[in-house]
Amino acid sequence: MPDRSVPYPSFNYVVYLSHPAGLRMPLGGFSEAIGLTQRSAVYRSGNESGGNLGVRKIPGTGGIHNVGDITLKRGVVSVGDLWSWMAAARNSSSAARRSGTVTLRDETGTPIISWKFTKAMPVRYKGPPLGGKGSGDCAIEELVLSAESIELVPPR
Repeated sequence: MPDRSVPYPSFNYVVYLSHPAGLRMPLGGFSEAIGLTQRSAVYRSGNESGGNLGVRKIPGTGGIHNVGDITLKRGVVSVGDLWSWMAAARNSSSAARRSGTVTLRDETGTPIISWKFTKAMPVRYKGPPLGGKGSGDCAIEELVLSAESIELVPPR
């Protein structure tokens, strides 16, 4: 990655999702992707020997970590694959778990960094607020994914 003093813009990214047939396909043009979080368990250890009255934080054992839900927002489009995926998740189908990436790109479209998520399934869908005021706002839908892991993948 080249040295750079200006942060990359947050609006230039793409979400890819693995397909049951083994293909890697864009999931669509999303206006927002939030929740790319992972937290490891940390425990507090009290007064240790040697006169140290402070509290020390120690890492959890067994690789305990929590992965946040990934929330994707986009304008409503006609995509049947998303609805098929949600139906598979409701029916506990093996096709409900998919892996994917959220890839940040620079101004030329070159991938900069990716967040890879594994064994994700849709856990919530929220349709757009609909109103008759004619404000011209885009109808935005929200999809929440629950993933088993998230890892940072540097560019190649």
